[in-house]
Amino acid sequence: MNPCVLIPSFEAAATLGAVINKAADLGPIFVIDDGSTDETARVAESHGVVTLRHPRNLGKGAALLTGLAAAAAGGFSHAITLDADGQHAPQDAAALLAVAAARPEAIIIGARDFNTPHVPGASRFGRWFSNLWVWIETGARLSDTQSGFRIYPVAQTRALRVAPSRFEWEVAVLVWARWAKLPIIDVPIPVHYPPPDQRVSHYRGFIDSARISWLHTRLVTRGLLSLLWPPLRRRR
Repeated sequence: MNPCVLIPSFEAAATLGAVINKAADLGPIFVIDDGSTDETARVAESHGVVTLRHPRNLGKGAALLTGLAAAAAGGFSHAITLDADGQHAPQDAAALLAVAAARPEAIIIGARDFNTPHVPGASRFGRWFSNLWVWIETGARLSDTQSGFRIYPVAQTRALRVAPSRFEWEVAVLVWARWAKLPIIDVPIPVHYPPPDQRVSHYRGFIDSARISWLHTRLVTRGLLSLLWPPLRRRR
Protein backbone atom coordinates (compact mmCIF):
# COMPACT_ATOMS: atom_id res chain seq x y z
CA MET A 1 0.00 0.00 0.00
CA ASN A 2 1.09 3.52 -0.80
CA PRO A 3 -1.52 5.81 0.80
CA CYS A 4 -2.02 9.55 0.67
CA VAL A 5 -4.47 11.82 2.48
CA LEU A 6 -7.23 13.88 0.84
CA ILE A 7 -8.84 16.74 2.78
CA PRO A 8 -11.73 18.36 0.86
CA SER A 9 -12.10 21.84 2.33
CA PHE A 10 -14.55 24.71 2.08
CA GLU A 11 -14.29 27.78 4.31
CA ALA A 12 -12.19 25.69 6.71
CA ALA A 13 -9.41 28.11 7.66
CA ALA A 14 -10.25 27.92 11.38
CA THR A 15 -9.84 24.14 11.68
CA LEU A 16 -7.76 22.99 8.72
CA GLY A 17 -4.32 23.62 10.22
CA ALA A 18 -4.96 21.35 13.19
CA VAL A 19 -6.28 18.57 10.92
CA ILE A 20 -3.18 18.78 8.71
CA ASN A 21 -0.87 18.61 11.71
CA LYS A 22 -2.61 15.56 13.13
CA ALA A 23 -2.65 13.79 9.75
CA ALA A 24 1.00 14.47 8.89
CA ASP A 25 2.17 10.94 9.75
CA LEU A 26 -0.37 9.21 7.52
CA GLY A 27 1.25 10.12 4.21
CA PRO A 28 1.48 12.96 1.70
CA ILE A 29 -1.47 15.33 2.06
CA PHE A 30 -3.58 16.91 -0.67
CA VAL A 31 -5.92 19.71 0.40
CA ILE A 32 -8.66 20.43 -2.12
CA ASP A 33 -9.90 23.98 -1.60
CA ASP A 34 -13.39 23.90 -3.07
CA GLY A 35 -13.83 27.57 -3.92
CA SER A 36 -13.33 28.99 -0.41
CA THR A 37 -13.43 32.74 0.10
CA ASP A 38 -11.60 32.66 3.43
CA GLU A 39 -7.95 31.77 4.14
CA THR A 40 -8.33 28.02 3.56
CA ALA A 41 -5.81 27.88 0.71
CA ARG A 42 -3.29 30.06 2.55
CA VAL A 43 -3.49 27.83 5.64
CA ALA A 44 -2.90 24.73 3.52
CA GLU A 45 0.02 26.28 1.66
CA SER A 46 1.59 27.53 4.90
CA HIS A 47 1.68 23.93 6.13
CA GLY A 48 3.59 22.83 3.04
CA VAL A 49 0.98 20.43 1.64
CA VAL A 50 -0.14 20.13 -1.96
CA THR A 51 -3.06 22.51 -2.43
CA LEU A 52 -5.54 22.03 -5.27
CA ARG A 53 -8.03 24.81 -5.85
CA HIS A 54 -11.43 25.00 -7.50
CA PRO A 55 -12.19 28.52 -8.74
CA ARG A 56 -15.73 28.16 -7.40
CA ASN A 57 -17.56 25.83 -5.06
CA LEU A 58 -18.36 22.60 -6.92
CA GLY A 59 -19.27 20.38 -3.99
CA LYS A 60 -17.60 17.73 -1.88
CA GLY A 61 -17.91 14.98 -4.48
CA ALA A 62 -16.16 17.10 -7.09
CA ALA A 63 -13.42 17.91 -4.57
CA LEU A 64 -12.88 14.24 -3.80
CA LEU A 65 -12.67 13.38 -7.50
CA THR A 66 -10.07 16.13 -7.97
CA GLY A 67 -8.12 14.63 -5.09
CA LEU A 68 -8.41 11.08 -6.43
CA ALA A 69 -7.13 12.23 -9.82
CA ALA A 70 -4.12 13.82 -8.11
CA ALA A 71 -3.56 10.65 -6.08
CA ALA A 72 -3.59 8.55 -9.25
CA ALA A 73 -1.16 10.91 -10.97
CA GLY A 74 1.13 10.67 -7.95
CA GLY A 75 1.15 6.87 -8.02
CA PHE A 76 -0.73 6.39 -4.74
CA SER A 77 -2.67 3.17 -4.31
CA HIS A 78 -5.09 4.37 -1.63
CA ALA A 79 -6.56 7.65 -0.46
CA ILE A 80 -7.50 8.36 3.14
CA THR A 81 -10.23 11.00 3.21
CA LEU A 82 -10.76 13.30 6.19
CA ASP A 83 -13.21 16.14 6.75
CA ALA A 84 -11.58 19.51 7.36
CA ASP A 85 -13.78 20.45 10.32
CA GLY A 86 -11.90 18.31 12.86
CA GLN A 87 -14.70 15.86 13.67
CA HIS A 88 -12.39 12.93 12.80
CA ALA A 89 -9.25 11.99 14.71
CA PRO A 90 -6.59 11.21 12.07
CA GLN A 91 -4.86 8.78 14.44
CA ASP A 92 -7.92 6.53 14.10
CA ALA A 93 -6.86 5.90 10.49
CA ALA A 94 -4.53 3.16 11.80
CA ALA A 95 -7.52 0.86 12.33
CA LEU A 96 -8.81 1.56 8.82
CA LEU A 97 -5.37 1.06 7.27
CA ALA A 98 -5.00 -2.33 8.96
CA VAL A 99 -8.20 -3.52 7.31
CA ALA A 100 -7.25 -1.98 3.96
CA ALA A 101 -3.91 -3.80 4.03
CA ALA A 102 -5.75 -7.12 4.31
CA ARG A 103 -8.43 -6.15 1.74
CA PRO A 104 -6.72 -3.67 -0.61
CA GLU A 105 -9.58 -3.76 -3.13
CA ALA A 106 -12.19 -2.67 -0.54
CA ILE A 107 -13.61 0.71 0.37
CA ILE A 108 -13.14 1.12 4.12
CA ILE A 109 -15.60 3.34 6.03
CA GLY A 110 -14.91 4.84 9.43
CA ALA A 111 -18.31 4.19 11.02
CA ARG A 112 -18.88 6.95 13.58
CA ASP A 113 -19.94 6.15 17.13
CA PHE A 114 -22.93 8.40 17.74
CA ASN A 115 -22.98 7.61 21.47
CA THR A 116 -21.20 10.88 22.08
CA PRO A 117 -22.32 14.38 23.09
CA HIS A 118 -23.66 17.01 20.70
CA VAL A 119 -24.54 14.73 17.77
CA PRO A 120 -27.14 16.70 15.75
CA GLY A 121 -30.53 15.08 15.39
CA ALA A 122 -30.38 15.76 11.65
CA SER A 123 -27.17 13.72 11.43
CA ARG A 124 -28.76 10.77 13.21
CA PHE A 125 -31.79 10.83 10.92
CA GLY A 126 -29.71 11.43 7.79
CA ARG A 127 -27.50 8.44 8.50
CA TRP A 128 -30.46 6.15 9.18
CA PHE A 129 -32.23 7.36 6.02
CA SER A 130 -29.13 6.91 3.86
CA ASN A 131 -28.31 3.48 5.29
CA LEU A 132 -31.87 2.33 4.58
CA TRP A 133 -31.77 3.36 0.93
CA VAL A 134 -28.33 1.90 0.29
CA TRP A 135 -29.64 -1.39 1.71
CA ILE A 136 -32.68 -1.23 -0.60
CA GLU A 137 -30.49 -0.46 -3.62
CA THR A 138 -27.69 -2.95 -2.96
CA GLY A 139 -28.65 -5.37 -0.19
CA ALA A 140 -25.61 -4.19 1.82
CA ARG A 141 -26.20 -3.45 5.49
CA LEU A 142 -23.74 -0.64 6.19
CA SER A 143 -23.73 1.27 9.45
CA ASP A 144 -22.56 4.71 8.29
CA THR A 145 -23.00 5.52 4.61
CA GLN A 146 -22.50 9.25 5.27
CA SER A 147 -19.13 9.15 7.01
CA GLY A 148 -16.44 11.19 5.30
CA PHE A 149 -13.62 9.26 7.00
CA ARG A 150 -12.77 6.55 4.49
CA ILE A 151 -10.05 4.75 2.59
CA TYR A 152 -10.60 4.44 -1.15
CA PRO A 153 -8.60 2.16 -3.45
CA VAL A 154 -7.71 4.82 -5.99
CA ALA A 155 -7.81 2.87 -9.27
CA GLN A 156 -10.98 0.93 -8.46
CA THR A 157 -12.87 3.99 -7.22
CA ARG A 158 -12.01 6.10 -10.25
CA ALA A 159 -13.00 3.21 -12.54
CA LEU A 160 -16.56 3.42 -11.19
CA ARG A 161 -16.90 6.78 -13.00
CA VAL A 162 -19.36 8.22 -10.51
CA ALA A 163 -20.28 11.70 -11.72
CA PRO A 164 -19.09 14.69 -9.65
CA SER A 165 -21.68 16.12 -7.28
CA ARG A 166 -22.01 17.48 -3.77
CA PHE A 167 -22.64 15.53 -0.56
CA GLU A 168 -24.56 12.83 -2.42
CA TRP A 169 -21.39 11.58 -4.17
CA GLU A 170 -20.24 9.77 -1.02
CA VAL A 171 -23.46 7.75 -1.01
CA ALA A 172 -23.51 7.16 -4.77
CA VAL A 173 -19.97 5.78 -4.83
CA LEU A 174 -20.96 3.12 -2.30
CA VAL A 175 -23.93 2.02 -4.38
CA TRP A 176 -21.87 1.84 -7.58
CA ALA A 177 -19.10 0.00 -5.71
CA ARG A 178 -21.53 -2.66 -4.51
CA TRP A 179 -23.01 -3.00 -8.00
CA ALA A 180 -19.44 -3.52 -9.25
CA LYS A 181 -18.94 -6.15 -6.51
CA LEU A 182 -16.28 -4.17 -4.68
CA PRO A 183 -16.29 -4.98 -0.95
CA ILE A 184 -17.19 -2.25 1.53
CA ILE A 185 -16.12 -2.68 5.14
CA ASP A 186 -17.20 -0.70 8.22
CA VAL A 187 -14.64 0.00 10.95
CA PRO A 188 -15.97 1.65 14.16
CA ILE A 189 -14.36 4.98 15.07
CA PRO A 190 -15.07 7.70 17.65
CA VAL A 191 -16.22 11.12 16.46
CA HIS A 192 -16.17 14.62 17.91
CA TYR A 193 -18.99 17.11 17.47
CA PRO A 194 -18.52 20.56 19.01
CA PRO A 195 -21.40 22.19 20.92
CA PRO A 196 -24.08 23.72 18.65
CA ASP A 197 -22.83 27.28 19.16
CA GLN A 198 -19.36 26.29 17.89
CA ARG A 199 -20.44 24.07 15.01
CA VAL A 200 -19.95 25.03 11.37
CA SER A 201 -21.78 22.99 8.73
CA HIS A 202 -21.98 23.48 4.99
CA TYR A 203 -24.86 21.02 4.62
CA ARG A 204 -27.71 23.08 3.17
CA GLY A 205 -30.68 21.48 4.88
CA PHE A 206 -33.57 21.22 2.46
CA ILE A 207 -31.51 21.66 -0.73
CA ASP A 208 -28.95 18.95 -0.01
CA SER A 209 -31.59 16.60 1.43
CA ALA A 210 -33.59 17.03 -1.77
CA ARG A 211 -30.51 16.28 -3.88
CA ILE A 212 -29.84 13.09 -1.91
CA SER A 213 -33.48 12.02 -2.23
CA TRP A 214 -33.33 12.60 -5.99
CA LEU A 215 -30.13 10.53 -6.12
CA HIS A 216 -31.87 7.58 -4.47
CA THR A 217 -34.84 7.94 -6.82
CA ARG A 218 -32.49 7.64 -9.80
CA LEU A 219 -30.57 4.72 -8.31
CA VAL A 220 -33.70 2.73 -7.45
CA THR A 221 -35.09 3.38 -10.95
CA ARG A 222 -31.84 2.26 -12.55
CA GLY A 223 -31.76 -0.85 -10.39
CA LEU A 224 -35.31 -1.80 -11.40
CA LEU A 225 -34.63 -1.15 -15.09
CA SER A 226 -31.49 -3.28 -14.97
CA LEU A 227 -33.61 -6.24 -13.94
CA LEU A 228 -35.67 -5.81 -17.10
CA TRP A 229 -32.98 -4.80 -19.62
CA PRO A 230 -29.83 -6.99 -19.63
CA PRO A 231 -27.52 -4.43 -21.35
CA LEU A 232 -28.09 -2.00 -18.47
CA ARG A 233 -27.44 -4.79 -15.99
CA ARG A 234 -24.06 -5.46 -17.61
CA ARG A 235 -23.21 -1.75 -17.46
CA ARG A 236 -24.20 -1.68 -13.80
